[in-house]
Amino acid sequence: MKTMIKQSAIAIGLMTVLSAQTNAAVVDVSAITGANSSTVALTNVVSNPNTNLLSVWNEQQNYTLTSDLVLESGGTLMTGTQISSHFLFWDPSSNKSMNATINFDADILGYFFEEATITNTNYLSAAGTTFTSSFNNLGLESNDSTSFTGSTLDIAWKASSPGDSIRVITAVSAVPEPSTYALMLAGLGLVGFMAARRRKA
Repeated sequence: MKTMIKQSAIAIGLMTVLSAQTNAAVVDVSAITGANSSTVALTNVVSNPNTNLLSVWNEQQNYTLTSDLVLESGGTLMTGTQISSHFLFWDPSSNKSMNATINFDADILGYFFEEATITNTNYLSAAGTTFTSSFNNLGLESNDSTSFTGSTLDIAWKASSPGDSIRVITAVSAVPEPSTYALMLAGLGLVGFMAARRRKA
């Protein structure tokens, strides 16, 4: 009986872990030149930190759209689509160039790069993050390059102050198929059955 309780607890724990993996998160920032990087979420975003730090953080995860969302790069996402949002912000103290590759654990659907559209989608901001009222000149400029393939984003930005920023929209990570749960539970049940037989023997 105790063995079966333990197996059930393990099953519940594994199912919880698998369910948690449905978030789409920033995996890493690689191949960066011209700046430092951080994936720690900013809670108070100001216009001119002048840190030369590329900050990349997760915003709303597994958000279900209540209306169509027109991306500036990537088309239109229909009402009911589940998405995850992420923010990139870089502010050097003087004219500089920066290149970086950002990897996510779900496919990129598109991004917003103009001040109006970034501001209008601030409902996707992370809980506890605020943009100061003086935070302006959001977005990119004509000499900035941003492209993506699958879950990889490549940027080549040039800026002074207040820098560059975009909001990236990704799909959510794949939810494990029901068959995955069934197989896992069957395996745990078999382990429990074998353990019970050994004790009886």
